[in-house]
Amino acid sequence: MLHDSEHNRALMEKIGFPQDARECFTKLFRLLDENEEWGSELDAIFEDYMFSDAEGLAPSLERVNALAAKIGQPEYTMHMVFILCCTEELLRRYREKGLPEEMYYGMMDDLRCKLIECRDCKGVWGTFVGTWFHGHFSMERFALGRFQYEIHKVSAEKEGFTLSSGRVLHEGDIYLNFHIPSSGIPLTDEVRFESYRRAYDFFADRFGGGPVLFGCSSWLLYKKYADFLPEASNVLRFIGDFEYAQTGEAEKFGDAWRVFGRYADFPVEHWPRDTAMRRAFAQHVENGGKTGYGHGFFLFEKDHFVR
Repeated sequence: MLHDSEHNRALMEKIGFPQDARECFTKLFRLLDENEEWGSELDAIFEDYMFSDAEGLAPSLERVNALAAKIGQPEYTMHMVFILCCTEELLRRYREKGLPEEMYYGMMDDLRCKLIECRDCKGVWGTFVGTWFHGHFSMERFALGRFQYEIHKVSAEKEGFTLSSGRVLHEGDIYLNFHIPSSGIPLTDEVRFESYRRAYDFFADRFGGGPVLFGCSSWLLYKKYADFLPEASNVLRFIGDFEYAQTGEAEKFGDAWRVFGRYADFPVEHWPRDTAMRRAFAQHVENGGKTGYGHGFFLFEKDHFVR
């Protein structure tokens, strides 16, 4: 394949890769095009992954690691190179299935999110969560507005949980699991509901045309954040969307990197406090406060919650 392709260059620009990152990857694309051995090795990994029934990206990324060592590049950087080289085939598949390109580019924006996280946390352009992208390429996960969605099944531990509507969850019931990319878009009522409505329209047939069961497990869904986040916080509004099947306290703020990036490993007194959320979390942890997680559900139909 041509690695320094018009598609790869246009995609990086369209989804907002910083100029330095675009230059980094373009240089590596050209290196792969100029070195037949290295380019052919990456192409073989691409063929084996994209045109097989691969269950995940881990085996492919292990092979990419070996190539990264030969080229003398960071593994995380080469992971993003490989992922970018898979995106044109994914676009072809979106078109083949008649899916709007808006959805494709919404999904691809996650590359930018993970790119910035990697630069902030690891100091290099790339991704340190390369295996995450398997759901994108297997077309099991879709971006619809602010959130990403995929079909999951209710686990045994949630058996018998009853929503306020009277709906009882049973092991094996399907629900629409969703993820919250670090896009920087505030979780306002308008933004959240626009995404829920789009997800309802896209997946309604899977739920027989009735209410769609949504579910999310996240460090953001810890009820006790109400004790220290500002009352007008969009995160608290988001928390309020859910009925909780499970919540718990964490011994350590393992998700601190999501708020503080590379500073998460520093002593708490050195955590930056340049945003309202950073200030709130830094002060809370510094004062001995705990963080946690939650797993919640809600029923949604067309444009409203079913309570």
